[in-house]
Amino acid sequence: ERITISDGVINIGEYVFNYCTSLTEVNIPEGMIGIPQYAFYNCSGSTYLEIPRNVSEIGDYAFRGCSNLRYAVVPKGVNVINVGVFQECTNLNQVVLPNGITRIKDWAFHQSGITSITIPEGITSLGNSTFANCNKLQTITLPESLVSMDEYAVYGCKNLSKVVCSAKTPPSYTGEPFYYYSASLYVPCESIAKYENDTKWGNFANIECKQIAHLFSVSD
Repeated sequence: ERITISDGVINIGEYVFNYCTSLTEVNIPEGMIGIPQYAFYNCSGSTYLEIPRNVSEIGDYAFRGCSNLRYAVVPKGVNVINVGVFQECTNLNQVVLPNGITRIKDWAFHQSGITSITIPEGITSLGNSTFANCNKLQTITLPESLVSMDEYAVYGCKNLSKVVCSAKTPPSYTGEPFYYYSASLYVPCESIAKYENDTKWGNFANIECKQIAHLFSVSD
């Protein structure tokens, strides 16, 4: 089933498509400025949703449980990824996050299907369980601006093989941010000793220093 929201509509209601499991495609007009909480909650049949460029806010759990959603592009006007927005999107393998995002809140990608993620510069913190139990996640790239990670931020990602962190000072953490430390960790050359001596970051089995200019092309 496909739905086209009429041109001229700038807002839709909370829970409006909640549990529309046969919904496969939604055409959202360019004039839409926000997607409220739970708007597409458990729309398990949807494979693709194009979020209009004028959207500046995506509410809590807006796409939670969209288990067949495979690809999402977050518009440039969005500066916060709210609680559980893509939680349990188990087939979501690619998300494009724009520059300008300052915060990713709790559970945002919890148990999603992403295989790699690059956190844009400007983000200073990751919320509780942001990427927890993303079992397909292999690579995560953390920005220089990152200051802190809440508990379970990247916890239980059993296939994680590469962590690239550009922060010159190891980000602080609450509780246990990771669980599997078998991944290779790539950090700024001048900061490698700080990471090796850190209580949590130092647990990574392999910590290597790379020139910042080449961090994003480091091969496994």
